[in-house]
Amino acid sequence: MQKAINLIDKLVNLLYPRRVECVNCQQELVGFEVELGLCSTCLEGLYLIAEDHYTGKRSFLAGEKFFDLGFSAILYEGLIKDLIYRFKYYGERRLMYSLVEIMYKQMPIILQKIKWDGLIPVPMHSERLKQRGFNQALLLAEGLAFYLNLSCCDWVVRVTATEPQNKLGLEERHQNLEGVFGLKHNQQIKGGKWLIIDDILTTGTTVNQVARVLRAEGANFIGIYTLASGSLDAFL
Repeated sequence: MQKAINLIDKLVNLLYPRRVECVNCQQELVGFEVELGLCSTCLEGLYLIAEDHYTGKRSFLAGEKFFDLGFSAILYEGLIKDLIYRFKYYGERRLMYSLVEIMYKQMPIILQKIKWDGLIPVPMHSERLKQRGFNQALLLAEGLAFYLNLSCCDWVVRVTATEPQNKLGLEERHQNLEGVFGLKHNQQIKGGKWLIIDDILTTGTTVNQVARVLRAEGANFIGIYTLASGSLDAFL
């Protein structure tokens, strides 16, 4: 019965195509715009980051760096700031599909060539998760894992609630996150290659502390991939 319903839906869509609108301005989408969920005009408001800018070139962190290389898809300016804000704080989960699509299409070739054992989202403390209702890093990781045919390994936990990082300075961010992440029991990290996923990279302190947990468990190679970066300085 369900197969018949699906077939009818496909026939209806073929004969009477549904109007697909931009998630930002509701303009009708055509061609390649449909995949991204954004019209050409809105796409011009995204500042894509070239592949040759990556965090492995120079440490920009306060203290030791525990990951091997890192990338972001977009500079955190213009339209993407609004989309991420609506996604995180207004619960517009429909935006997730466009954001994941952007991450997938912008994913550097060097990251695509590595045989990752899984994607690891930056965790959210249980209290904040109750308030927001979802972890945006987990949703992005799940979507990207689907595209890449990889496992999304929600194995790192945030054991201590902390002040939001965006309210703190560089050194304060580093101190704020020391020892707040842990690993769920019986997870096989040792010897693996793991890609940490988050929405925004600013100083890199958060992803670095997650990488620290993986490194302590014997991870062989650790990458970072975020949707946006607060500054190109982090990639010079």
